[in-house]
Amino acid sequence: MSEFLTYRSFFDAQQFKELVDLLTENNIPFELENNSAMEDMSIYVGANPNSQDFRVKVRGEDFKKVDKLYEAHVAPIIDQLPADYHVYSYTKDELLEVIRKKDEWSVYDYVLARKLLKEQGVEFNDEALQMIEDNRIEHLSEEKNGKTYVYAGYLFVIFGGLIAFVIGWILHYQKRTLPNGTSVFAFDKNSREHGKIILWLSGARVFIEIIVAFVLFM
Repeated sequence: MSEFLTYRSFFDAQQFKELVDLLTENNIPFELENNSAMEDMSIYVGANPNSQDFRVKVRGEDFKKVDKLYEAHVAPIIDQLPADYHVYSYTKDELLEVIRKKDEWSVYDYVLARKLLKEQGVEFNDEALQMIEDNRIEHLSEEKNGKTYVYAGYLFVIFGGLIAFVIGWILHYQKRTLPNGTSVFAFDKNSREHGKIILWLSGARVFIEIIVAFVLFM
């Protein structure tokens, strides 16, 4: 079985609970993660101590199934949203943007956008929606060129091995989860290779620094 991947992040505890209940009722395995500031005490200067960040993780192969369940759950209650809900004020182009980038919006936003567009004579069949999703996945799958990180990594190998190690790890290992439940590398192959070199060099520097410190303070 595949690993659990972040399906959605919530800043609204009620919507978080709503999805958890839906997964439970449909016997879909999931994991929960609470990255709220007060939960891990990671409050820093300027942070909002009341901020909430709830994450629901499901297996990659269940993403599409959960999408359909969640949208079907929201559709009958979408009219209960208040009249001043932000999506009601969107232009046609803005509503289409919600459809094209549904991963950046809540399910409520997406379902309401489809409803409002339908009322304006714009309706999408399953084939059209799949094409939109495929185009979005193709765009999000593009690996980034990490040239700036690579330069910074080599620079910090000289001036600070530990920071370079972190940069090397990010370049070589970092992945991102796509809306269809697949996971891809964040950086292109060339950047990942440089990341591996930076990892080795920074690791060697840290090791040498530890040995030197041990010798000097014996």
